[in-house]
Amino acid sequence: MKIVSKEDFKNFVNALIADNSWNVIGVKSKGNKFAFGPLESSDELRLDYDVTLLPPKKYFFPQRETLFTYNLAGSISAKSAEELKPLIIIGVHPYDIVALLHMDEIFRETKSDPYYFKKTESSIIIGVTSKTCPNGTFPLPWVAKL
Repeated sequence: MKIVSKEDFKNFVNALIADNSWNVIGVKSKGNKFAFGPLESSDELRLDYDVTLLPPKKYFFPQRETLFTYNLAGSISAKSAEELKPLIIIGVHPYDIVALLHMDEIFRETKSDPYYFKKTESSIIIGVTSKTCPNGTFPLPWVAKL
């Protein structure tokens, strides 16, 4: 584990964004709520959030995803799992990390999804400890027992 100052962390996040070989995702304010979304600057990143509108799993197992297209003339175009840009997701709470690990187990035990595994294998998750435990979420000691 490495501990960095806030200023160094901001510089680190800005360097990741500037690199442009990654999709850098983080928690952003959305009115008085929070949501994971693409970062354009470290100034958008909020690590003091309680819960997000949707969990980070949406980047690995989206509600909608175009896997192939076709036209009535007979041509088919399939999206290759190799075309996916790698992700860095910053600010994930421990319970969301545990949920992602459970999803990995489920997908491993069932039929393999090449898109899911390519996304998870090419991603980096940077976790953050939650300072509060809002109603309806798991208390942190429960997560620590896993």
